[in-house]
Amino acid sequence: MSKVHLEVTMMKIIGELKAENARLKDEVERLTAFTTRTIIPNEELQAQVEQMLITEKYQIERVISLEDCIQVLKQDRDGLLYEESEQVKRLKAEVERLEGDNQQLQARCNFLEDKPSYE
Repeated sequence: MSKVHLEVTMMKIIGELKAENARLKDEVERLTAFTTRTIIPNEELQAQVEQMLITEKYQIERVISLEDCIQVLKQDRDGLLYEESEQVKRLKAEVERLEGDNQQLQARCNFLEDKPSYE
């Protein structure tokens, strides 16, 4: 192989290597851009997910607390309804007693009105 032929072959190989190097640089830039576009949003999304999980936990705790309050209010309501029911029974009994007293008084008044006067 002649020196000229060897030099041409080497120049050709060098050109191919430079082209391959340029192609690899372009690929590195493309991959860098891709990872920048995906990793940064992924980190942002992960932060949003973590914030949502914290919010969800808070909401769940709040719901449990509200359910507990509802239970207490229901128990209070049931207790008040029972007390009210007992008061209603007592008041009905008192009304019946007063109606009976009223009937007796009415009968006495009628008796006194019907009784002849001796004046």
